[in-house]
Amino acid sequence: MRKKIVLTSLLTVAMCLSLIVGATFALFGSESKKNIAVTSGKIDVSAKIVSLDTYSRGTATQNGEFANGGSAEIDADNAGVIVDRMSPGDKIVVKIDVENNSNIAYRQRATLKFERGTEDFFGQLVVGVSEDGGEYDYFSSYATEWTYHEANTTGTPEVSSMYISVELPEYVSENWQDKSCDITFAVEAIQGNATTEGEESRKVYLVEDQAALEEVLGKMQDEETVVLSGGAWEEAEISYDDDRTIYVRGYKVNKLTVDAPAGEVHYYNDAEEIIGEALAGESLHVYGNVGTVTVKRGHAVMEAGASAEKISVVPAEGAAAQIDVAAGAEVQSISVDAAAGTKAEVSVAEGASVPEMTVTGDGEITLSGEVERTIDVWTEEALRGALGVSGTVTLRADIETADELKFLCDAALDLNGHTLTVAGGTKAIKSSGGKTLTVQGNGTVYGALYADKLFNNGSTLIVNAGENFSVQSSSESGWAVYGAQNTDITLNGGTYSVRNIKGTAGIVHSLGKSLEINDATVNVTAESVMNAYGIYSNAAETYLNDATVNAKYSRAVYLNNSLGKTVIRGGSFTTDKYTTNFVINPTIDYKGTLDISGATIMRVGVGILYSRTGATKVEGLTESSLTFVPYGDSAADFLNIDVKK
Repeated sequence: MRKKIVLTSLLTVAMCLSLIVGATFALFGSESKKNIAVTSGKIDVSAKIVSLDTYSRGTATQNGEFANGGSAEIDADNAGVIVDRMSPGDKIVVKIDVENNSNIAYRQRATLKFERGTEDFFGQLVVGVSEDGGEYDYFSSYATEWTYHEANTTGTPEVSSMYISVELPEYVSENWQDKSCDITFAVEAIQGNATTEGEESRKVYLVEDQAALEEVLGKMQDEETVVLSGGAWEEAEISYDDDRTIYVRGYKVNKLTVDAPAGEVHYYNDAEEIIGEALAGESLHVYGNVGTVTVKRGHAVMEAGASAEKISVVPAEGAAAQIDVAAGAEVQSISVDAAAGTKAEVSVAEGASVPEMTVTGDGEITLSGEVERTIDVWTEEALRGALGVSGTVTLRADIETADELKFLCDAALDLNGHTLTVAGGTKAIKSSGGKTLTVQGNGTVYGALYADKLFNNGSTLIVNAGENFSVQSSSESGWAVYGAQNTDITLNGGTYSVRNIKGTAGIVHSLGKSLEINDATVNVTAESVMNAYGIYSNAAETYLNDATVNAKYSRAVYLNNSLGKTVIRGGSFTTDKYTTNFVINPTIDYKGTLDISGATIMRVGVGILYSRTGATKVEGLTESSLTFVPYGDSAADFLNIDVKK
């Protein structure tokens, strides 16, 4: 653990002007060449380092060398100390002599403060000041009062001493390796009648038990520090009611409870468990390595470099609870459980690491940031609260919604064996333009699946169906799956149908870039609609692998893009009904190119019809190993493969 500390002493002196009037004073008529003789008074205060002692884990070391190989030495001018490669448990004690030879009255003070480098590292150091080298007071910044001193007319220097102790405590974690800072000790002297303004000292309190901690919390000033010393703590409670900001450092705490409804606590220690009972706005800042953090009321922040195994946001009754995860923080998982009447908010910054999030409850939930999350939902309210986040949304109950559902981020919807009914089956579950929605698992969707677009930015819809997955739509538009322009749709398994199919619509209907259907079944359930389709594709590319389409009166597959490419491998495609007035549809109708093999085609009319406008012969077709099954009295009047007449 490499550390470098530069401790320097500065001297600031302001000169004063003194008029001395003697017996030769004569302004008029004198032959003297000097009417007024003037000399200036002298402020002569100096500070120098006279000794340096070093320690490792409480034991004095020799020759300025620490036990782990670091060192400390006084510079050539006795004005500074260079501390190199300090390890936890190392300490220096510097004796400084202040010498006064001033021949006029003066005011003097001493200051000690962070000068430059890593300020948070300076905060980890325990810096003490003593007049006798015995009892120390500890500070994060230090300034004595300006004290008045008479002129020294004895001719003998007046000397006083101060002792500065700087320790890197044993509890400091490896996060503080290879840091450095400069600490300046300054002795300042000015003329005795000068106007002065004081600077505040900020104390550091070392406590070893809860009783001492409570006593210190009662007297700490704003922006002061308490150090939990004496070894690891089993429990600690930080509780105060006013709006002070305090800093907490020291040893690891097994269980820390923070109750500061108006204050702000910066906690640098490690902990197994932190409970935020009541916090103000952004009032608990965590910088250490933590097992679990529970926020019940108020606002906590995981700062850069902090880590936690789990964060739980569980608002108390009628309360709001919030957690922010800053860039550079690492959290293994976040769980949100907001009961009705409560509010929960989670914000994850870019550059933070949060692999998993679980969200439950009926309260008001706000989530922001791109994080993979697992979100369990029981109600429509919870489901709608998850539409704006990235992650996996898992149904834990059957849910009915009053209107459509639109996922605004990359997300997965796991039906988990349940039923999701969207506006009685008439509306859709949508993926937003530019985003990917994956619908997965077993269960039933009463409604449609819809790949939407934003301007020309199409979305991606993927279905990874379980063995018992179906989409049963009552959409007024007549489809169960729809893809807008520039969208991509992939259906892996599942059964798809529409209760009342509409003419010119496909059960699966794509206007997008690509449509891929694997091991899925499409059923046209209407008994009388002739100009509908099982699969309608205007996509640039269409792939059907082992698909089953039962079209009844309708075309099983209609490929309407004259520039489109379609590949069909295996599968079963059936059109087996025609009307009494002999409206007879082909089973597969295409306009672009079609590469088909291994499929079974049941037909009442043409099995494969090339219907490109103006065509006089079948073109763009590559076929092999096809099985055509003529069905019904009309089938004999038609060919297996033909061009539209």
